Amino acid sequence: MLRLPPLRERREDVPLLFEHFVGQACARHGREPEPLCQAMSQELMAHDWPGNVRELRNAAERFVLGFADERLLAGDESAPTSLAQQMDQVERVLIERALKRHQGRMSVTCEALGIARKTLYDKIARLHIDVDAYRTGPAE
Repeated sequence: MLRLPPLRERREDVPLLFEHFVGQACARHGREPEPLCQAMSQELMAHDWPGNVRELRNAAERFVLGFADERLLAGDESAPTSLAQQMDQVERVLIERALKRHQGRMSVTCEALGIARKTLYDKIARLHIDVDAYRTGPAE
């Protein structure tokens, strides 16, 4: 019988496995993978993963879908609870990623998100997103 140690005994493997699952989820959802920052890598290795690989795979899926930013582990006390809060979090992540990808250029961001400029401005105002933080060139 082959014994596979639990993830809590192979913490150094967790970031690599997470990146693998993120790649699979990105392919399924037609998204580009986001790089794994050092803080998230440390958070992944610090978690005990009682659900083992299945829990890690689900965390990667939530990460890709924007349900988790820097705090990706389930059970985070600061995580939103209502559907409206969760939808706000998803919108914020998607808008911020698009702004970052397009250096804060509003017309390109609107096109990438498939929404009208007024809709984007309304969402940015409602979610208190600082567009200037994403601009690398002159404002539109």
